[in-house]
Amino acid sequence: MDGNRAMRKIKATIFILFIICSSIAAESQNKQSLMIETGLNFRPGLFYNWNWEPGYNGSAITASLNYQNNKFIMGGGLEAGYSYLGFDIFVPIKTGFVIAETEKIEFLIQAVILPGLLLTRPYPYFMIGIETSASLKWNINDKISFSLFAGPRYTAIPVYSINVAPENELGLNAGVSSTFIINQSKN
Repeated sequence: MDGNRAMRKIKATIFILFIICSSIAAESQNKQSLMIETGLNFRPGLFYNWNWEPGYNGSAITASLNYQNNKFIMGGGLEAGYSYLGFDIFVPIKTGFVIAETEKIEFLIQAVILPGLLLTRPYPYFMIGIETSASLKWNINDKISFSLFAGPRYTAIPVYSINVAPENELGLNAGVSSTFIINQSKN
């Protein structure tokens, strides 16, 4: 698979998801929530530099502040993890929407852009990632929920690829998270 072609497909998918999310947010304005989300991510790898090389790419802890308006969700936060290259820090910027829901269960999809740093010596390297995920969320009560999620994740380190060795990874991001609603209003 050609790297540029795959990247264009990922960008097109995220753009389409963003347009769908924006249109859903514009159609209704009833329920609004401000939430803190914490979680653990596990990153099994599938492709390394566009070659099939399954393996484990690392783990991370995350914390984010999310805003939900009816079915539309957007947010940002911090992800700190460790991979075979060392420690990394990402600032995930996400958008998504709830596809289906019942009183206790929600199914949602998200698209995430992940600018970040690979913390190496003598200086860090800029990283960029793109991720989409599907999530199953269980609302324990009005203020707390628990989620399981999984989806594809692409990560590249552009300058590292120039100075050291090519570095492109396509794998999965799977994990668990808990959400705490800190403010909720219904209009």
